[in-house]
Amino acid sequence: MRTAFGMLAVLLAAGTLAGQENKKDPPKTPDKLDGTYLIVGITIAGETVPPADIEKAPAADRTVTIKGDQIVAKMGGKDDTAALKLDASKTPAEFSMASKSADGKNETILGIYKVDGDTLTLCGVETDKPADRPKEFKSEKGSKAMVLVLKRQKDK
Repeated sequence: MRTAFGMLAVLLAAGTLAGQENKKDPPKTPDKLDGTYLIVGITIAGETVPPADIEKAPAADRTVTIKGDQIVAKMGGKDDTAALKLDASKTPAEFSMASKSADGKNETILGIYKVDGDTLTLCGVETDKPADRPKEFKSEKGSKAMVLVLKRQKDK
């Protein structure tokens, strides 16, 4: 799971979003986020990766696809899949991602998300403790939080 979220950071140093989501009627199911996204922003432990550095990575290696209860990150032409659970009833909306590492260990990322037009922002930490879930969309120096900014790609 670390790879589904964190591998994107390593790489660069490391349903529908057509309109603004109504805050009174948040998305209830994962299919509201279904689609393909391109990573356009990364902040890790308070350090923001410069946009020019992000853009150096091929688009294929900055692609994240959400479909139902799965999230798939691409790296080196390979898929890294994790289970995805969303809870839009919380404020801010919450997500949980879970997968197995290459050595068979369970990995969990707990975080929050928001949608603004075609932009999906995720802020998460690798932890299995709900109390560690971020409360704000920020990653301060020395923190374990990572913020990813994703732009929805138009269907071809």
